[in-house]
Amino acid sequence: MSEISEIRDRDEHSVHLDIQGTPRGSSTQGSPNLTIWEPGLIESDGSSAHGPLHANSPNAEAPEKELTLFALRLAILEQLASGLGTLAFVWATVVLLGGFAIALSRRDFWFVTIILVIEGARIYSRSGELEWQHQSTWTFAGGAQGSFQALKSSSRYVLRRVKAFFNPVSAIQADRGIEGQQQPQGPGRFGSSRTWNFREVPLLSFWGRVFLLKNIGEALIWLQVSFAIGSMTLSLVQLASQHFGELKESEMTNRNTALNLFYGLAVADDALFLIEKLYWSWKIHQVKLLESVSRKCGFSQSRAATELIKRFFYDVYSSCINDSIFGGLKKDLVSYAEKLLDSGDPDKHLMGAQILMRFVTHDQFTSDTMRKIETSGKTMERLVEMLSWKNETDVEIRMLAAQIVSRISGKRKGSIRIARIPGSLEAIASLLHNGNHEVHNNQSRYDYSAFNLLGLLILRNLASDHENCEKMGKSPGLISKIIDFTAVRSELLLNEHPSESQIKLVRRALQVVLLLANAKGDTGNVLRQLISKNVFIVGQIREVLKHGKKHMVLQKISIQILTCLAMDNEATDRITSTGGVVNLLLKIFFEPGISEETSVSDEAGEALSMLTLKSPKTCNMILQESNVLRKLVDMLQEKLQCPHASRILRNMCVYATTQSAGYLNVVIEAFPTVLERTIKENEKLLEVSIGLLIVVCKLMGPTKFNEELVKAEIDPPMFVERLVSILKEYKFPDIKVPRLRRFVIELSNWMMSHGHLQHFKNADMETMLQSVAETTTELENFHLFSGSVGLCQHKSAVASLVEEAFELLHQGSSVRQ
Repeated sequence: MSEISEIRDRDEHSVHLDIQGTPRGSSTQGSPNLTIWEPGLIESDGSSAHGPLHANSPNAEAPEKELTLFALRLAILEQLASGLGTLAFVWATVVLLGGFAIALSRRDFWFVTIILVIEGARIYSRSGELEWQHQSTWTFAGGAQGSFQALKSSSRYVLRRVKAFFNPVSAIQADRGIEGQQQPQGPGRFGSSRTWNFREVPLLSFWGRVFLLKNIGEALIWLQVSFAIGSMTLSLVQLASQHFGELKESEMTNRNTALNLFYGLAVADDALFLIEKLYWSWKIHQVKLLESVSRKCGFSQSRAATELIKRFFYDVYSSCINDSIFGGLKKDLVSYAEKLLDSGDPDKHLMGAQILMRFVTHDQFTSDTMRKIETSGKTMERLVEMLSWKNETDVEIRMLAAQIVSRISGKRKGSIRIARIPGSLEAIASLLHNGNHEVHNNQSRYDYSAFNLLGLLILRNLASDHENCEKMGKSPGLISKIIDFTAVRSELLLNEHPSESQIKLVRRALQVVLLLANAKGDTGNVLRQLISKNVFIVGQIREVLKHGKKHMVLQKISIQILTCLAMDNEATDRITSTGGVVNLLLKIFFEPGISEETSVSDEAGEALSMLTLKSPKTCNMILQESNVLRKLVDMLQEKLQCPHASRILRNMCVYATTQSAGYLNVVIEAFPTVLERTIKENEKLLEVSIGLLIVVCKLMGPTKFNEELVKAEIDPPMFVERLVSILKEYKFPDIKVPRLRRFVIELSNWMMSHGHLQHFKNADMETMLQSVAETTTELENFHLFSGSVGLCQHKSAVASLVEEAFELLHQGSSVRQ
């Protein structure tokens, strides 16, 4: 085709389609402008099949590094404090209470005992305090976007807490019973009703407010601080007073030294712990570290977002405390989100999806995040699985998963990995619902149109890669499901203010069909047959052509689909047999406007060129229309439309039946224009002009041909020299003009057969023919190409035309001898 345009939705950032074949006069990354009239290679390297999803951004420091460093520093202080506390504990139990128990004064005995109890309680409650604080964050884990749905969810939890204060078990059962009646259990929620949700555990029936998880965690923190201050105060009092009781001088020295060391260790332990807590409080409450990291990550400045970051921080800090002290440095938010997705908790699923969504849409972190997700097969499979979760309770998770997958599929490697996941196409197809776009119930509104748009976007990205097209063709019912969305009512197309979402839905569906129809090689042949056999597709395209004047993009894509389908002979018959399609294409082609309208007209000419190729039925149908040939001859004067008009005229002259031959005499009037272009033009215009000139010469005959040369003031030898010079210029077949050399030889053979043999001998035509004979390839024997596969073979091979030319030259020599 002349162009399968780069199609970019305004709201889709840089997700775009880039099929082989670009607008005339342009190039894509240095590649030649190739269309179905020229061969091209099917992409098989690692480059993007449809361009990058986003511009490369400079590597940015991950905001969570501030949290992991903060957690490491806290862990070092905690480990030092715990080490000193353990040493003080051992010293007191082994040395003081074991060795000097009798020698200790009553005051010191009780001071040491109280300090040991305080330090022991503080040390052993530390892990418990972390666990309580860690779990309490899930109270606000409903979302990092501060959505209205998250607020409603939080409100429902508050109501359940109030009920739990009075009758916790019955309240929770009632809540779950109502939810179970409203929403059936599904894969996203499986098992959640059979275990306690941590935040719902009723520790006490009547004092529930006091024993909320968050309150208990805060109480443990203040209890530990109080213990540390108390222990430190007792130790400082004894160190300051140095009143340890009376003993013998030798015994007193050892005992006092042991007590001073113990009290010193206790003071150091408590001081480090208090420093840790002060540092913690300063960074969290004064520096606002959590809010700062949340803002740098791009989350909304809501309490839910801060709690999300806090949850991650507690995970890192716990890892530093309980595992390796440096283990937290290896953690990041993306890995954390992937871990949440793999859990069995719906709240964690939602949080993980929200984190990933935030990072894949953040300009600074998109590349790294996408790369990490793509290399994690487990995460990819989980996201694809979430696409098929249809419960009302999973709608937000499903939406986020669809958005993330749409981003991943925008890169070639990502799209290939998605297509390789077993059941991925079925999961993506489950997003498509071509019934009522909105389903209502008493509680919510399920918007299917958003899922339809995302599903088609993912399929569009997948179809941009050749490998995926084959899999999509083999997926049962997928193509029919996509084609269903191309249906559009005339009322919508004619509406002055149509629904943008509905127009976008039709556009994306057409784009997917276009990509499949334009697939290369044998896969493309199979897909074109599958699409054309759908009884609705051509009729639905006809509606767009007939009523879509206000929607040029839809018309353009629709015509491109017809052009691709016309590469299959059976599809050509189906298109021609659908009433009004050919007439609509002629109307669009003959009424070019400006800018976008010109592009649509150009596509219509391309489609007509394809439909008339080797199709007597189409050619005869066009010839029945009044003044069509006259209009086509006139369009030869326009450089942009000349290639299409030339091909259409040539096809009608070659393939029209004898009953319609009488209409073709008007084509002879195109001879001066075509002759001029043959003399002056090059490459594409030169190829189509010579191709048309051959059939015009055959129509007018040798006498009329010579007369027209005289009128044009062109000597036959000069014209012959022009033809021979073209063969000299193109010593090898050119993929941009694969038919040029065969057209030149075919025209030369006709001229040698009708009185111009000597001119070709004088121009050393035999030498050039020898050069052509040694360089002929299969490239020159086909009308069309699907990638590197030739379609629609010429009646005569180039080698046969060369042999015919040699025979004419040698025959002339024999006659002269």
